[in-house]
Amino acid sequence: MTKIDDFQKFVFTSSEAYNEWSKACSFHRGRDKNHSCGNQKACEKRLRIAHSLELAHRGWI
Repeated sequence: MTKIDDFQKFVFTSSEAYNEWSKACSFHRGRDKNHSCGNQKACEKRLRIAHSLELAHRGWI
């Protein structure tokens, strides 16, 4: 499984993947470490979906 920190360094080339990633909170996107996430499971789900979409876009899965 990919760690949350790995997503902060990930560069999205797929617009669908980027849109999913942008729906995660600023803490999970790595923008605001002081932010208190109100729904960690939802953010993690968005990041997993974004990662999967990006891999599919690149032809890796």
